[in-house]
Amino acid sequence: MVDVTGAGPAAADLARAQVDALARRVARAAEDVRAVRRGIAGAGAVDWQGPSAVRFRGGLAAVERSVAALADGCEEAAARLRAHAHALEALPPAPVPA
Repeated sequence: MVDVTGAGPAAADLARAQVDALARRVARAAEDVRAVRRGIAGAGAVDWQGPSAVRFRGGLAAVERSVAALADGCEEAAARLRAHAHALEALPPAPVPA
């Protein structure tokens, strides 16, 4: 990251672009994690009966919840990064040295 404290509009634009790019990357990661979650859910849909199937599905459900929570966390992080990028746009220009 770039320290934009008093650095002026060019540095703020660069920092905003970096934060915005990171937000997009994290949002894509959330989409990837959601796709993995769907795969995990599908793994439990096999036609399999018995005590081991019950244990397998129970464990799979716990993993699916954890993966869903990870995707939620990625989405929250992306939203916070987008908000930060937006805030960087509002930084006042640095004073021009005399």
